[in-house]
Amino acid sequence: ISAAEMAPPGQAAAVASLAEHAASVSGAQLPSPPRVHLYDAFGLKRVMDEELEDYFCRDRGMRLDRTTSTVRIFVMLGAVALAIWNYFFAGNLTDNGGYLKLVLGSSAFFAIYLGLIVSEYFVEKYSIFVAKSPAETVRVSTGMERFGHQYEVEIALFPSSTSLWNTYRMSPLEAAGGGLLLKAEWDAAEFFDANSYFHPEIFRRRVLELMERKRK
Repeated sequence: ISAAEMAPPGQAAAVASLAEHAASVSGAQLPSPPRVHLYDAFGLKRVMDEELEDYFCRDRGMRLDRTTSTVRIFVMLGAVALAIWNYFFAGNLTDNGGYLKLVLGSSAFFAIYLGLIVSEYFVEKYSIFVAKSPAETVRVSTGMERFGHQYEVEIALFPSSTSLWNTYRMSPLEAAGGGLLLKAEWDAAEFFDANSYFHPEIFRRRVLELMERKRK
């Protein structure tokens, strides 16, 4: 069964186009892992996102900023603790005090959970990671439509002194000391062959071409 046949109705043409283009650019290069189904846009994006992270952290020697992930973990642990307390220690629900504690505890839990979702959607948006070095701070954002094959990447370069909040909140062009915003849109099929194998060397070449704009 081909990828086009397995795609949802109305998406077969896009999947077939992706597979056809992948076959045309695969050439004679040897396949290299990982292997991803060509109709799985989320899988394709994940592989390319990981390659971007590897480029900045290993090749450029930058360090991932995990502050937002750490805060999110502790906030969720607090919400879970609140839910446990609410379940076991809210009191007897037959009296008004017990009902009040249950309502307040449940409301607080859902408020915390909703706050995390809002923060992720409106603050982090499409950002996949922030990386830092003594010289600069980088915010990398990517996007890819479901069953699509256009991979959008945005690399925001900030001065190293830029706070994490401003890194997410503002454009690098507004940052004190100046910054740079690099954007590109690539056909994902360019980086995968007809057998669904990812070719990181081709992807890395396009990333380097994008980063060369920084010097111009």
